[in-house]
Amino acid sequence: MKNKIYIIENEFDGHHFYYLKNIIESYLKNDYSIELIIPDNETGDKIKNGVYGIFNTGIKISQKKLINVKLKNKYLKFIFNQICFLYFLHISFKNKKDEFINVFCPYIDSYYVSFSIFLFYKKRISFSFITMRQDFHFTYKKFNFKKLILELLNKSNKVSKIYIIDIILFEKYKNRFKKFKYFPDPILQPKPLDKVEARSKINLNKSTTILVYGYIDEKKSLVELFNIAYNFDSINILVAGIQNFDSVNKINNFKLKMPSRIKLFEFNEYINEDLENLLFSSADIIWLCYKNFSLMSNVLIKSIYYKKIIFYYDIGLIAYYSNKYGNNNFKYNFNTMNVKYTRFDKNDDLTKIHTWKYLQQNILN
Repeated sequence: MKNKIYIIENEFDGHHFYYLKNIIESYLKNDYSIELIIPDNETGDKIKNGVYGIFNTGIKISQKKLINVKLKNKYLKFIFNQICFLYFLHISFKNKKDEFINVFCPYIDSYYVSFSIFLFYKKRISFSFITMRQDFHFTYKKFNFKKLILELLNKSNKVSKIYIIDIILFEKYKNRFKKFKYFPDPILQPKPLDKVEARSKINLNKSTTILVYGYIDEKKSLVELFNIAYNFDSINILVAGIQNFDSVNKINNFKLKMPSRIKLFEFNEYINEDLENLLFSSADIIWLCYKNFSLMSNVLIKSIYYKKIIFYYDIGLIAYYSNKYGNNNFKYNFNTMNVKYTRFDKNDDLTKIHTWKYLQQNILN
């Protein structure tokens, strides 16, 4: 009889689906039967269509009702969403009271309180999960709620492994959190295109080209990017990814006063693999000045893989990788206290472990 794993997923966007796909592949290769539990909503439908578009056998998909509460008060919103997700977990396993269940969650961070309460009353369970959004090791606060929850989960005999993509967090707490297991945040690694050829496909001139990539929101510090652009004799700015309302306004305001020596190219859309390769191959600089952000960035690892210059703020994991692996034997002529820069050009050994193959080989070990 095959071992069975229940995988709980409620995220689709960004690299979440790539994680899910490769985790499923890993369990299938190890001869597991899989029941994927997803919400009965638009996100769940995307996950279901994506999974069934790749895998034909070995997977059962169960969609359960998940209520999302929209409240302006962030604390009330957090509390009600935790309650709703706890109910989602309850109805997902209510018919398995006496069954020992093996559960894996590729992304626990949005509902870590719900999972903690569920584990408290669910008697027969082995639970493993990935956490991507822990930043308590970058703060000087004596009390951190996320840290407390993680400590409780680490002590639980129902938790098997806690997977960490943050090397600083892992190294700092691996002796204290015995269930921590580190694996590098994976990226797709296609063969980079010739820069001249790539630029010709999106009608770029020969000017310095800077790319801001991912979900375009307040975190991306667009105003600072535009201010720095004025320091270049000529520059192409590539803004690639879905833009929120605030970012659309900032971009439109900049375009009204933008001099002709600055060219702005917008890709306000979901970026597929081919376009991503085209954009990174075309760029000279990747913009990683993320406001109030100290966590791992998939864009950072892509920048290392493509051997690009990055502009960044000197905080968190982006600063850690930049200071440890970057090459600073060049200079830009602009004055700003906030923005640092470095070049990644000799880091093939580093990117070899940031692969989906590495994840598959290590996720069950």
